[in-house]
Amino acid sequence: MIDEALEYWSNESRLSEYYLGRKMHTDIFIDALKLDFPSVRSLLEFGCGTGRNLHFAKHDLPQIESANGIDINASLIEEGRKHYPDIKLLISSDGLDLLDYTPSKSKDVVFTISVLDHLPDRDLVLKAITHFFRIARLGVMLFEPNCGVVGPVYPEYTNVPFSYSWDYLRIFQELWEGGSVRNIGLVRTAQWDISTGVGQDKGLGKFYTLYSCDVKNGSREDNKSG
Repeated sequence: MIDEALEYWSNESRLSEYYLGRKMHTDIFIDALKLDFPSVRSLLEFGCGTGRNLHFAKHDLPQIESANGIDINASLIEEGRKHYPDIKLLISSDGLDLLDYTPSKSKDVVFTISVLDHLPDRDLVLKAITHFFRIARLGVMLFEPNCGVVGPVYPEYTNVPFSYSWDYLRIFQELWEGGSVRNIGLVRTAQWDISTGVGQDKGLGKFYTLYSCDVKNGSREDNKSG
């Protein structure tokens, strides 16, 4: 299943057109980034596609000096290099290999937007998020669907094969020292109607949640209570 999912997403060329231009979820992410990490100067996006989220974040926050992206889809990386030359985009063989070589505390914010929902194994998700916490200096942001189930959500919730829902708060508890949900930094729920955004008959839009975790100073709730 892991190899099949990797093959599917690394060769899904029909996504190229959709992954160019500014989308609603890009704006939702950038608004949250401005609010939660206003001093951000470097970004790493895991599963960056063409790099458009990085490009527009850098455009809207001119203090960002470094914006890097990793993706397994070579055609998306190629398109991104043409359209967004200001972004450093790297092709990954399995989605996780380049994370192994990324130095600890080397990026201010590490983020994903609808990427972990394509990993078919919970242990892979754990491994990826473990790397995010290691690499990030300021925060980790995940914009991912949570349907209230753990595991495959195709075809019940979406028409897109190799789509999954994971229990991110529980995963954070497993990885975050201290383990309480209050330390996680779930700051808002964002409704993203991708059923209209990508022309699907049904989609995961209403299940998307934005998780923002301050890895330096604790969660927003901790800061409020202190």
